[in-house]
Amino acid sequence: MKKVIILLILFAISISVAQDGGLQKARKLAGGTETFVDIPTELQDNIAKFFNRIGKKEIKDAYENLLEKSPIFEKKEELSSLVKQTLVSFDFYGKFYGFEPVNAEKVTDSYMRIRYIGLYEKYPIRWVFTYYKSPSRGWIVTNVKFDDLSEFFFYDE
Repeated sequence: MKKVIILLILFAISISVAQDGGLQKARKLAGGTETFVDIPTELQDNIAKFFNRIGKKEIKDAYENLLEKSPIFEKKEELSSLVKQTLVSFDFYGKFYGFEPVNAEKVTDSYMRIRYIGLYEKYPIRWVFTYYKSPSRGWIVTNVKFDDLSEFFFYDE
């Protein structure tokens, strides 16, 4: 029985270590800005531009620019829904004040997920962006979502 438990523990450890990249936390740079070391600057800049437009309440432009090469852009109903949900979030959570990088997962050099926290007047919002490096289109967003489950950024032990 002990051997089985030990083997299961070793198996679980090997799976978590085997994944390329893993969970990466943002790091502070000189000057106080935060960034991800292994995540392409292009993606971080893309998200920063998105949030800056959100802050100016240029919601439709924010999504159109973020998703311009993405298949999501071609799904007008889905795009419209994201815009509406974001506008409604201002009613629930108040004014948008900014954003901070939280963590990122790099599955491979061409597929990664980046998480940010949106800073709103009443409550923080969790934002998750999934990127894929398409051989023909370059970096595209395959999923963008936000919710008020920012509590999940913490790990309960």
